[in-house]
Amino acid sequence: MRNEFCGGLLGAAIVLGAASAAHAQTLTIDDFTTGPTSIELNGSHQAKDLFKLTHQEGSGILGGKRLTSLYMQQVDNLWLQNSNLQVKQATANTPAAFVFSEGYGVDSIGSMNWGYGSTPKHQLKPHVDLTPYDRIRATFQSVNGDVDYIFEAFNADTNNADEWACDVPPSANPITVDMPFANGNGNLDFSNVAALYAEFESINQGGQDFAITSLQFMPPGTPPADVTCPPVGANRREPPKLAPR
Repeated sequence: MRNEFCGGLLGAAIVLGAASAAHAQTLTIDDFTTGPTSIELNGSHQAKDLFKLTHQEGSGILGGKRLTSLYMQQVDNLWLQNSNLQVKQATANTPAAFVFSEGYGVDSIGSMNWGYGSTPKHQLKPHVDLTPYDRIRATFQSVNGDVDYIFEAFNADTNNADEWACDVPPSANPITVDMPFANGNGNLDFSNVAALYAEFESINQGGQDFAITSLQFMPPGTPPADVTCPPVGANRREPPKLAPR
């Protein structure tokens, strides 16, 4: 009887342990509660490509610092429209979000860095151990057209890095997108990550609008997202991208 009781307790402990592992805490990269910031690029009468970046410090940001940038290519901006990127704080009707908007036919690249550059003073402090996690999750509030989404992670030696890439489909409702670590490409040491970079660009048609409410690292056992990105290079185009600055 005692052996059966002890066996029952052991079985229960294993089940509880598995449940605890499956519900391990996530790690927030950015929840966009630190803001606001706004970058507006005016396409009217501009002959050259346009670029602007901003820095912010605060809570809800991994490492406490975020660099946000917007780049607009003018060669295809035939109607000389504008492009806009904002970090919007929560209101009574909307969550905090990274909001990206382009005029008709505009092709822009919005990006964010958390830790950047090859000098230690610009990198994440402290460096981040990602071994308890197995994927990157982006939560989009909505997406009005296909978006090319790239994520990169770097060690202190920025030659050691991994990259993930995904085509995010249109959705009028909130949609989650997972990038499994296993589907990336590179030589990253996941135990000692010094910088992170995310980039977003409309695919083919330009004129995209979308909002992202959170970026997180998720632990093993987390239920899958609405979209799981394939391995890098699988059935998708690779657009030009801005290197971390």
